[in-house]
Amino acid sequence: MKGHKGGISSTKFNFLGTQVVTGSLDGTAKVWDLASGKCIFTVGTKNDEVFSVDCNLVGTMIATGSANGLCHVYDQRNGEDMATLTGHRGEISRICFNPQGNKLLTAGSDSNCRIWDAATGRCEQLLEGHRDEVFSATFNYNGDMILSGSKDNTARIWRC
Repeated sequence: MKGHKGGISSTKFNFLGTQVVTGSLDGTAKVWDLASGKCIFTVGTKNDEVFSVDCNLVGTMIATGSANGLCHVYDQRNGEDMATLTGHRGEISRICFNPQGNKLLTAGSDSNCRIWDAATGRCEQLLEGHRDEVFSATFNYNGDMILSGSKDNTARIWRC
């Protein structure tokens, strides 16, 4: 799969294994048909690097997290921009949908994680406590706990 004009920083299969999402330092994310290898559509503003991509398990949304601190949620069927999530002070290093597909977790260089309503873009919870950039964050299988890992040499478990 060729088409990005910068390094690929993040990849994700959709739940059915029929599509792949790639995020790039060229400021875009692409959704690819796995069988043909062709790009279905491209999203992004090309204003800043995309560091993380994810797709929800129900196959309706994809999201991108960028160096400019913004997270965008797109309709996975057509690439329509559904919501822009703002609140981080610095780059977003990791994004992750919950297993139910309706919440989005973001982690950033501002030492915080945030839980968002993916459809509306409303921040529902701010997770503060790390003392340095949060590099990794994920929901557990039930979607009621979060594990985050930081440059401050700590991992934290959060209830949500």
